[in-house]
Amino acid sequence: MTSENNPRGFWQNLHATRTIVSTVGILCGISGLEHGFFETLQGNTAPGQLLISAIGPANRFWPGGTETALTVIPNFFITGILAMLASLMVIIWSAVFVHKKYGSGVFFLLSVFQFLMGGGFAQIFLVLMITAAATQINTLWKGWRTLLPDILRRFLAKLWLPLLILFALTFLGAMFAAIFGFIPLVSSLFNLGADSSLTDFLYTSGYFMLGLLPLTILAGLAHDSIWRTDKPGKINLSERV
Repeated sequence: MTSENNPRGFWQNLHATRTIVSTVGILCGISGLEHGFFETLQGNTAPGQLLISAIGPANRFWPGGTETALTVIPNFFITGILAMLASLMVIIWSAVFVHKKYGSGVFFLLSVFQFLMGGGFAQIFLVLMITAAATQINTLWKGWRTLLPDILRRFLAKLWLPLLILFALTFLGAMFAAIFGFIPLVSSLFNLGADSSLTDFLYTSGYFMLGLLPLTILAGLAHDSIWRTDKPGKINLSERV
């Protein structure tokens, strides 16, 4: 829908729930890609167990940079290739198809496949929340309007994009730190070294994201409950930016 025919602003026209789901899904896919890349560097060797360190001793930038993952494939190189392929599918599906029919279910299955192929542990908790949110992309549960008072919905509706940006920056910063043992500017600001202090910071960041994502999703649902039409059934996404 063009701005000439639509008096609402650009941000009001954004499909908040779909944007949140797609963004977080892509981030989870990127995380799986880096796991897979480092797994391939360990070559044609057998892990010896289901739980593995995606980053082998020869490729670690700091002692805690192991990147724990799970794989059902008894070969690091093949695990890495499959993890990257699964992650690419997660990224493509999140960006292009997650709003389609059965989009949430396929996203969940692809994410489980990524998890089993060595794509990493951390994102599986985010995947569960995003899968649930994806079911609301086309048919918003009207109970949100009853569950959330109007004044609260309007307050949250203004916050979904800043919250999503904060989540994405936290996710990318934590991923960078988990690999390289530092975060540009942040490490100096909080006096973080490549030791237990950084490990504690990463755990804190993980808990922060687990709390931030539900709030971001709720804000997105609040936005969509205000700006979507009240017509029953599915929304025509071609009319949304």
